[in-house]
Amino acid sequence: MSRGRHRRARLLIPLSLTVLAILLAGSVAGAYAYDRATQDRVLPGITIDGVDVGNMTRAQATSAMAGRVGQLLAQPIAIRAAGRLWSLTRGALGVQVDVASAVDEAFSLTDSRSWVWRVYERLTGRPTATSSIPLPDRLSRPTVKAFVERVASSVAKPAQDAAIDLGRDGMQVLTQRAHTGRTLDVAAATKVLLAGLRSAAPEVTLPTQPVAPAVMPGDLGKTITVDLTTNTLRLYDGLKVEKTYPVATARYGFSTPVGNWKVVAKLDAPAWYNPAPTGWGAGMPLYIPPGPGNPLGLRALGLNSPGIYIHGTPESWSIGTYASHGCIRMLESDAITLFSLVPMGTPVIIYGAPPWGTAGTSATPGF
Repeated sequence: MSRGRHRRARLLIPLSLTVLAILLAGSVAGAYAYDRATQDRVLPGITIDGVDVGNMTRAQATSAMAGRVGQLLAQPIAIRAAGRLWSLTRGALGVQVDVASAVDEAFSLTDSRSWVWRVYERLTGRPTATSSIPLPDRLSRPTVKAFVERVASSVAKPAQDAAIDLGRDGMQVLTQRAHTGRTLDVAAATKVLLAGLRSAAPEVTLPTQPVAPAVMPGDLGKTITVDLTTNTLRLYDGLKVEKTYPVATARYGFSTPVGNWKVVAKLDAPAWYNPAPTGWGAGMPLYIPPGPGNPLGLRALGLNSPGIYIHGTPESWSIGTYASHGCIRMLESDAITLFSLVPMGTPVIIYGAPPWGTAGTSATPGF
């Protein structure tokens, strides 16, 4: 009896091991099949930018990120330049969120685990490790640059050079002070704004640079102006009036030409040659040598307007009136002083008008 039992026991042991092996083989095969069947889902414990995407399919994970993407693109950024403020969103500046890459990384992490651990974690709902994947964004340099170009255009301010010039109507002299301008370097500002977007900065300041005037008041040197309305000559040094003199200008029927001129000749003790021997100069000498009685006086400044001089005159009584044939007459002492103060090339601005305007002018000017 005892011997039979031992024999049956020896027969049952191999049979039990065989059955156990068969059962285990079935469990492993089932577990492996389960892992294959859940390959399209992210492993538990994986988040993308704080959003849990565990056990989600690719489509579900992508959809789950929509709200977070909206939040990121709606994030405001304040942009300052030259005291002005622009309030935009990251989305308005062309930022794009790369959800697909983040979901790809979630599946790469899932695939990197062994299938045994994947089955265990899915069945137990207890991840052996957690992984947080950042949500990458892509910046659009062309969009950012286009915005910076608009900012640069709106804040740019050209430098203003110091100047003295004839007004458009010819009736006044305009003086302009020098002012520093402003510019914004588009390439440098684009880099600053891109860096701010990468770091999710709430505010970015785009730097501007000053633009210095090319002409300062000291660069102007001397300028002569002649006001035909008041018969006044002024000598400017830069933008400051240095001297003021009374003068005589053209009588009725002649004109002292309005315009921008310059000194092209300096005559010390000039001779006079009759410019119109068959016209208004008929009966006058063809030539008068230098001296106190010379019509051009003791000093004369020739302009690049033909036949027009700023000169002294022996007819001192005419100063302050309209008496010449086109030239600008000065008292001898004033002409001598002015002659010593102005170099060749000095600008001369003639403006205004006599009481009768510009009616009836002669083609041949003179003293």
